[in-house]
Amino acid sequence: MPDEIAINKRRALTLVLATTLPVLVVAVVVGQLLPNLLGGLVAGLLLATWVTYVRLGGTGQAQRSLGGRPADPVADARLVNLVDGLVGGAGVPTPALMVIDDPAPNALSFGLDPRHATLAVTSGLLDTLSRIELEGVLARELARIKNHETRPATVAVAVLTVLGPVRPIADRVRRMAMATPAVAADASGVAITRYPPGLAAALGKLQATGAAVAAGSPATAHLWVEPPVAPDPLFHPPLEERIQALREL
Repeated sequence: MPDEIAINKRRALTLVLATTLPVLVVAVVVGQLLPNLLGGLVAGLLLATWVTYVRLGGTGQAQRSLGGRPADPVADARLVNLVDGLVGGAGVPTPALMVIDDPAPNALSFGLDPRHATLAVTSGLLDTLSRIELEGVLARELARIKNHETRPATVAVAVLTVLGPVRPIADRVRRMAMATPAVAADASGVAITRYPPGLAAALGKLQATGAAVAAGSPATAHLWVEPPVAPDPLFHPPLEERIQALREL
């Protein structure tokens, strides 16, 4: 576990550094074109703005893109109570909970660390899954938060919001962000509930009904339990393979 957390932190740092290099080149060029003092100030400002944005901007970009609402303790009591019951076993603080008005059943989590994490579910997920199935999905996302898998994924949201239209760069950024294959994340969630059939049944319903949410943007696609666009098979194999892996646990 400590090794996995360290790896995910390094992935996030690598994303920041890798995407800062092109900005550094631009800053140097701009600095050369302007008078010495002004050029240095502008170049430094460009670089500092980009680094700050990439390090801290992903959470805000994800929240704005997804357009959800905070979970209501009364209206969303099942969600709130299940998370409250799981965080102790997961060993993480209670994340901010968000409900996204979208009929497709799906869920995601984001944030730079467990103390500043958000776990979001669609209204379709709440309407479609049984209690035990929902518990399996929530545990999976809490495990991702615990392992800091959300850290590089959230940094990637900031980068993809700006560079997403540049396809080769976007594909590379997504691969750098996906620290853990979906099958491993599924297994981590099951380690909390100790009931693989719950998550397996949930994924089966996502497969049967379709998990292609309209919420969010291409910059947040990699965050979902099942990406709404064609997933990278290296990290998100078909749901049937993930279900079979859970049945073998």
